[in-house]
Amino acid sequence: MTTVRKRGELDRRRAVQLLLKQCDQRPGDLVRDLLARLRHEPDRLSRLVDGEPLRFEVALSDAGFGELWVVITAHGHVVTATQRSALGYGYRPHVLLRGSPAEVLRAVLGVTPLERAVYSGVLLPLVAAPRIKRVLDHVATRLIDLVDESST
Repeated sequence: MTTVRKRGELDRRRAVQLLLKQCDQRPGDLVRDLLARLRHEPDRLSRLVDGEPLRFEVALSDAGFGELWVVITAHGHVVTATQRSALGYGYRPHVLLRGSPAEVLRAVLGVTPLERAVYSGVLLPLVAAPRIKRVLDHVATRLIDLVDESST
């Protein structure tokens, strides 16, 4: 049994490696599994976004699916679109995540500190950072859960 837990702490660098391996083996499954997990916890997500929608634009430079828009509604529901036009006129993201899958995973999992991810252009917050940080921390926890489950 491989695990990403090390002396009671999460070994997030190892988690990035395992998640990238999973992405190579089953393209698209990680995003689909993560979104499915998030969709089952609207009450928690609503609290994390302070009852206001939070919109992410994700553009992975070397991924087959290109860009993805993820919206967490005020009520904590997760909505996705692969074409910006599906989101309606005036759509503006609150957070941009851009780069290779490895760069984005390192930023989301906190391997790359938030300040460095912003400086390098991988994570660009366009609204107050505390709300974004709470959601990213929760997403990181769900990604770690997916790694732990696939390792058992």
